[in-house]
This record gives sequence, C-alpha cells and structure tokens, in this order.
Amino acid sequence: MRILDRYIVREVFRHALLGLVVFTFVFFVPKLVQLMELFVRHSGRNSDHDNLAGAAGAADVPFATS
Repeated sequence: MRILDRYIVREVFRHALLGLVVFTFVFFVPKLVQLMELFVRHSGRNSDHDNLAGAAGAADVPFATS
C-alpha cells in the first residue's frame, strides 16, 4: 500500500475505534445506573452484589459481540 493509503486507513480506524468506545459507553450507562442504585439502596452480602453484576454483564455480552 502506498503511504497515503496507510495514513488514511490509520486516521479512519482511530476515529472509528473512538466512536465505538463512546457508543458502547453510552449504551451501557443505563444499566450501570440501575446497578449503582441497587448497590446503594439495598445493603446485602458481597456475593449478592457479585451475582447481580455478573447477571447484568452476561445479559449485555451478545450485544457487545455482534
């Protein structure tokens, strides 16, 4: 590939990756807010919190991989 082509690919890839990271963060914020409300409002054992976080994370994995 020519130098100009490599430069263009790098620039496009960087912005696409940044956009994907921001989109993913915005997509998961509502779930994080729900989890934080549960953690703050309901006192429980650490295993309960771990189970909740694991269940919420596992539910979002298919969206992250597609």
